[in-house]
Amino acid sequence: MTGGWPSTRGMLERWPKWLICVPLVLQWLYLSARHGSTTLPSSANPRITAGGLVGEGKLEYFADMGPLARQATAAYCAIAQGEGRLPDTVKAVMQGAGLAFPVVAKPNLGMCGFGVRRIDTMDALQAYLAAFPAGQTVMLQTY
Repeated sequence: MTGGWPSTRGMLERWPKWLICVPLVLQWLYLSARHGSTTLPSSANPRITAGGLVGEGKLEYFADMGPLARQATAAYCAIAQGEGRLPDTVKAVMQGAGLAFPVVAKPNLGMCGFGVRRIDTMDALQAYLAAFPAGQTVMLQTY
């Protein structure tokens, strides 16, 4: 902390995940009872998997950003698990997005910072990508 208020995000990331979800689940149950539907909350964001309640990827949000949001978002690209085996392919995808090392790597489907790493070299990126299951996508962003 550099002064001012402590980071709420940083504080919440240290709590057990089930504890963070308790108020969300209580609100969901209340709204479900009030409106007579457990799936109603998922209709708030119909273009996002499950309405953004669970299982959505970062790339889904990025695809729907408008011009102003795109200007405020760090450059990024997606690397499918299979593409990560060939360094030349990864370099080409990164260059196409205007990325150079160091980058921030993160799973497209993630939770509360799990799997987010600073990557400084192609060797480190290859090791990071090798740890992901087949079929998963990793995002790379400007550090």
